Formats: sequence, C-alpha cells, structure tokens
Amino acid sequence: MNTRVPPSTAALPLRETKYRELEQYPEFGSVTAWLRDVVSSIVPNARMSECEYWSVVCLPAGDPDDPRKPLVSVHAGNMAVAGVFLDLSDGQRRLAGYVRVSGAELEKASGSTREQLVADSPDLVFVDEGSVVCVVWSDEPAVREQFEALPWRAPARTLVTELMRYGRNSWADDHCRQIARFAYSD
Repeated sequence: MNTRVPPSTAALPLRETKYRELEQYPEFGSVTAWLRDVVSSIVPNARMSECEYWSVVCLPAGDPDDPRKPLVSVHAGNMAVAGVFLDLSDGQRRLAGYVRVSGAELEKASGSTREQLVADSPDLVFVDEGSVVCVVWSDEPAVREQFEALPWRAPARTLVTELMRYGRNSWADDHCRQIARFAYSD
C-alpha cells in the first residue's frame, strides 16, 4: 500500500512549526485579517520590500510570566511596528494588539495633542516613546471603535517608511513567509 505520510514538523525550520501552531488557534482568521489590514496600511511597496525591509514573525518570544502572549509581530528597521497578541489576564482569550506611529504625524493627522488624544480615547492605551507613540487596543467593540476612529494609518506609514530607509530590518532572519502571504489581498 502506498500511503502518503505527512511530513514531521521536527524537520521544519522553527518559523514553519510556529506557523503551523498558530494555524490551529481559533483566532487565526482574525490574526490574518489584521495582518492584511496593517501591512496594506503601513508598509510601502510591501511585496517588493518583504523580508529585507519589513518582516512578520509568527509566535515571537515573549515574557513567560506576561499574560499577553504574542501571536504575530511586524517589524521594520530595528522596531516592532505592530503586533497582535492574546490577552489571557482575566482567564479568557481576548485578542489585542498595538501599532507604533510617528507622534508628530499623529498629532498633525488628528489636529490634537497627545494629551487630548488620550482624553478623547479613554479605552485605548497610549505609550509615549519619545518621537514614537505606541497605541494599544483590544478586540472589545468600544475599544476597536475608538481605535478605528484614530487616524493611525498615515502616521504609522510615515514611521515605517523612515525605518525602512535605514536598510535591512533586524528581524529579517525570523521572517515567516507562510504567515506573510496573508498580508496580501490577492
């Protein structure tokens, strides 16, 4: 009898086994939809610059004691510019994520100061990192509504464009082509 034996995951590179693990998560569809939206919004010439100038890492390492378990992170230059994670802090599986943006461009796009943005979007978390602002969201409807109302796309694209000018991103060797294919709509 000639039956086909599925390949052992032991022979696969680590990033491929991580992809296969993520593929089994119930959040996989939400993660890939998020990836498609983020990459098309913030990465210029995504197909041409994939791996060398931006990369996506599947199930990146995180602090084992942190209840937030990273699922996917997008990198440009030496920075994680966006990511999505599972928040297990209250015993439930809740999807959440972040995007880093140019602080000056966010203020310009919104016509508000950072302080006013924080006051206007109380369910979002804004982490001031100097010239960069990290905006953290969760998948709760009110929080997602505030996040989508925030003009984050152009300021994030400005940041990624600036980071890509410096050449190869520091996570290129960990790029997962299997998950990256979901970044494209065709």
